[in-house]
Amino acid sequence: MAEIRKIQIDGTDYDVRDTSKVPTTRTINNKQLNANITLDANDIPYDDDPEAETVVGSVGSALFQRPQYNQVVRVDGEQSLADAQKATGRDNIDAASVGEVSDLKSALPNTYVALAGENQVTPQNIAGVEFTKTETPVYGDNIFSESYLGETDYYTSINTNVTPPIITHSTVTGYRWYAIPVDGESTYQFTGARFACLGKGNTIGSEAVGTLLANTTEIDTTGASYLFLTYTSSTTSIEVRRVGIAYEYSNFIMPTWMRKGLEDAKPKYISTTGSLSDGTFLALMGYKQNLRKGERYVFSGNITTMSVIKFGFIYANAFSASTEILNEFTIDGTYITYKNDSTSSSYINRYEHGITFSNNLQFIFEYLPEGNAKITLISSGMMFSQTLPFVKQSISQVVVLSVGSTLTNCKLTWTPIDIDKTIWMFGDSYFAYSSARWTYYMQQYGYAENVLLDGWPGEGSVNARNSLMTLIQFGTPKYIVWCMGMNDGSDTDANTPSSNWTIRRDEMLAICNENGITPIFATIPNVPSILHTGKNAWIKASGYRYIDFAAAVGAESAGSTWYSGMLSSDNIHPSESGAKALFARALVDFPELMLNE
Repeated sequence: MAEIRKIQIDGTDYDVRDTSKVPTTRTINNKQLNANITLDANDIPYDDDPEAETVVGSVGSALFQRPQYNQVVRVDGEQSLADAQKATGRDNIDAASVGEVSDLKSALPNTYVALAGENQVTPQNIAGVEFTKTETPVYGDNIFSESYLGETDYYTSINTNVTPPIITHSTVTGYRWYAIPVDGESTYQFTGARFACLGKGNTIGSEAVGTLLANTTEIDTTGASYLFLTYTSSTTSIEVRRVGIAYEYSNFIMPTWMRKGLEDAKPKYISTTGSLSDGTFLALMGYKQNLRKGERYVFSGNITTMSVIKFGFIYANAFSASTEILNEFTIDGTYITYKNDSTSSSYINRYEHGITFSNNLQFIFEYLPEGNAKITLISSGMMFSQTLPFVKQSISQVVVLSVGSTLTNCKLTWTPIDIDKTIWMFGDSYFAYSSARWTYYMQQYGYAENVLLDGWPGEGSVNARNSLMTLIQFGTPKYIVWCMGMNDGSDTDANTPSSNWTIRRDEMLAICNENGITPIFATIPNVPSILHTGKNAWIKASGYRYIDFAAAVGAESAGSTWYSGMLSSDNIHPSESGAKALFARALVDFPELMLNE
């Protein structure tokens, strides 16, 4: 075969034996290829932020950047976006666009927050029928600097101390009626009302829509402009809430970087300062919760005179000399004495601490797993510590009270140690550390360390919601496990959950949506005296993940007595074998409980 000595490129002959000759018209980044070349970083396109999301679409380009978490995004009113815009917006929120963004509702992780504070319905007087807004927020953690993502006439509370005139209705007479504007296309729920009816005008009987309903708690307002409600002599308030519109984008999952930003923006503890003298106190008011473990309280103060200091928890929203202190610890010159509450005539435990108080006083209270607490006293270099059985009795907040003591430069701090857990669990008396409670086995297997645990005997959804409102100010979990319902009353029927459960369920879901949290429900085992089939039917049809506790113990039907031996003699709580079945089902349906994330 003949040797090839020449090649032709673009009409020009080249000698292949001359390796120094390469067409100079061939370049890389304008560097001629007639010699060896070295490429530097500027020759190759690259991403200097590999974690940044790629923007798809051009709508509101300033919006689609990674957020600055100390700024605010607001959206007012209903908006419409194409699916691609929704997806882009959810992944790329720019809080640098501070102010009102009127055309990008779906670009936010959640555009629904129940009305609170100044965003609630303005007091009005319609044809002599007066109604007022509630003065406290329904819920919310004010992450967004007290600006709310979306404004909706969703919730109002009628103060029945303000009485409207008697207005005649064609069916009932002698009642006072409140008129509430409605959107004419949603379902409204309410509590505390005796009768309800709808109208197109703002006076009863004007262009009536539908018929008068007695003792109802829910009404479809299609075609109406006003909802009219009456009340009874025993009613102190009527709560009205719109439902069925809050969760348009409930499947949104917050990206990890966004969750981290929200988390970093929240404080990890709360403190208060002051001085103590006889009869005065320090308290962290407004932070009610019922953690079952993983919290710490620290008090310090300089001693002027030392007689008695009391430490404990209060359920009340205000404190005075007559307020009952729950789980009360009394510290005097000789003992630490522990009682169930301040009204008890006998104590549960008393310990001689051996400290001579002078100069300063510090004490530390730690709520430990397995139903224990540890209290430590320190003064002038002397220390005493004691671990004792302890169960917080109610959703409550902490108080330190002086009885004959004077201390200056005092500080009281609460730290929810478990606040960074990725799983928060809310429950009732099923959450305990005896062998007849399923969370006992969580502790025995080491899985309780993976979760924040909140609950107390008798807790209903309203107090679980209140506790969640406190905790969400300090952290943002990945999951909320909602094991509520046993104390929310029997369902209306086999398909209709009790209103107490439904209202708080929706409020919990709104908090989850607002914070990018995934809710995990739990079916409630039916017991002979309480019907839960309506709650369970909703859970199973909701599309949310759930732990099927009812199936685990054979308690899916009304009046169930569970599988043999699994229900205790009180016909409410599990036996030891029932608790083990509940524990096993929790791990099967929600195996994330076993992960220490």
